[in-house]
Amino acid sequence: MGCGDYSWGKLVEERPAPSVGAAGWFLEGSNSFLETMARMDPEKECWNFGPPPRKAGFWLRRQAHEHAIHLVDACLASDLEAPAFSEDFMFDGIDEVLEMFIPRQLRLGRMPQPEAAVTFNVPGSGSRTIGTGPVAASITAPLRSMYLGLWGRSDLTDSAVIEGDASLALRVLEGPITP
Repeated sequence: MGCGDYSWGKLVEERPAPSVGAAGWFLEGSNSFLETMARMDPEKECWNFGPPPRKAGFWLRRQAHEHAIHLVDACLASDLEAPAFSEDFMFDGIDEVLEMFIPRQLRLGRMPQPEAAVTFNVPGSGSRTIGTGPVAASITAPLRSMYLGLWGRSDLTDSAVIEGDASLALRVLEGPITP
């Protein structure tokens, strides 16, 4: 199934990254990327690796978080403060991890199936539970800590309150939660 004007059966040859001037090369390609994302109809049927319905909006969400997390990486590598993100954006990134990536990692056998349920809580926003059976552990962290921690950009064991079966919670956090 295609998406927009692109056919998934057609391979596009990429130019290799240059050995010097990679930052400029990357920025040159960003306009094309942003134009493509802006033209995308989020409701159009489109293949993706997430759960149904498979629509182009998946890629808008996926790329927003992918680029945000790599911006955090660039800041950390440069000893700069990681950028601030809106609360809605961070909640969405947490949902993406807990509702799409962890189930996918479990389904593909990349992450061990937890022997009991673990609940993830951000104070004031409700919770999400992964695993089956009774809830045996909970991980509670402030919004920014949970967002960056689930993406592996901070250590949730430093910022989260873990209650119940701590060893279960730590095994879940070891994942790998994201590919």
